[in-house]
Amino acid sequence: MDSVQNRQFDLDKPLVSVIMPTYNVKKYFEKSIMSVRNQTLKEIEIILVDDGSTDGTYEMCQNQAERDSRIIVLSNGKNRGVAYSRNRGLEVARGSYIAFLDSDDWVEADMLEYLQQILIENKADISTCGIWLEYLDGRSKKKGSQKLYCEEGHKVLKEINLSKDFTPFIVDKLYTRRVLGELRFPEKVSVGEDYYLLSRILMNNPLVVHGGKCKYHYQQLHGSVTHKGFKNKENTEYNRNFQKQAFEMQEDMNDGDSALAYYMLQEMSVPVSMVKSGKYDEDLIQKVQREVRRYLNRYMKVKKVPVYLKICALCLSIHKQLLFVPYRLCAFIGRLM
Repeated sequence: MDSVQNRQFDLDKPLVSVIMPTYNVKKYFEKSIMSVRNQTLKEIEIILVDDGSTDGTYEMCQNQAERDSRIIVLSNGKNRGVAYSRNRGLEVARGSYIAFLDSDDWVEADMLEYLQQILIENKADISTCGIWLEYLDGRSKKKGSQKLYCEEGHKVLKEINLSKDFTPFIVDKLYTRRVLGELRFPEKVSVGEDYYLLSRILMNNPLVVHGGKCKYHYQQLHGSVTHKGFKNKENTEYNRNFQKQAFEMQEDMNDGDSALAYYMLQEMSVPVSMVKSGKYDEDLIQKVQREVRRYLNRYMKVKKVPVYLKICALCLSIHKQLLFVPYRLCAFIGRLM
C-alpha cells in the first residue's frame, strides 16, 4: 500500500517535482534528502519511491515526510527496480518541471534554482549542469564543460554518444513536463535506462541549455550497478537488447556513426563487467564478439572515437582475453592520475 503523507503545500501546484527512488541507502539518505529539502527554490514537491528497502530506509522516508509537508512517500512493496520507481513517481508528479535524483547522491543548495533560471532565460526544454564525481577515497573530479551554451537535441545526443560535454545521466538535468510527455523508463533494465529514455527525448530535437556550473555530486560507489560488474546472463541480455534498440532508433535518423560509437562502448563493457565480478559466461562473450566483429570496420572509420577504444574493439574481435590488456592498463593509469 502507498503511504502518501502531508500533501498540503503553500502553493496549490508545486513548481518542480523531484523524483527520488530509494533502496537500502540508509547510510547516504540523510545527506541526500537534506540537500533537496534545503534547496533555495522552495516551491517543490519531493516524491520518495521506496523499492522494498530492508535496512530502515523506508522508515527514514516516512520520518522525513512527517517533518516536511512537501514530501510524498510511495512504497513498491517489493524490489521492482529504479525504472519502475521513477515511472511511479511520474504518475503522481504535479510540477511544471521534473527533476530526478539518486538517493545516494547529493546536490548543491541552489541546483534547482540554477537549472530553472537558465532554462527560462534560454527558452529551453531541458537544462543541465556539470557534475562532481565523488570517490570513496575522498577525491572529487569535475565532469562536463565549464561554459554555458544552447544546443539542439540531435546535436546533444551526438555529444552524449561521443562522451563530450553532455552526460547520458538523467539526474543532472531539469525537464519541462511537455518534453517528457508520455515517455517512460524501460522497466527491468538495470543498466542504460537513463540513456534509453534520454535518447528518446532528444530524438524529438528539444532545445537544451548546458550550464557550466557543477551542481550535482555523483557518488562512485563500488556496490552500485555501475561498479559492481556482471550480475547474470538474463539481466545482461535484457540490457543489451535495449542498447541495441537505442542504436537502431538513431540509425533510422541517419545518425548512425555517433550512435555506433556509444553502442560499441556498451558492448565492450560487458566482458569488462565480467572481469569486475569474476563471473564469466562464454556464450554471452561470443555474442558480444560477433556484434563487435559485425561493426568493426565501420567503427574504425568513426573519426571522433579515441584510438584506445578502437584498439580495444580490435583486441576483443580477435580474442576476449586481449581486451583485458588495454583495459587493465587504462585502469592502472587512471589510478595514478
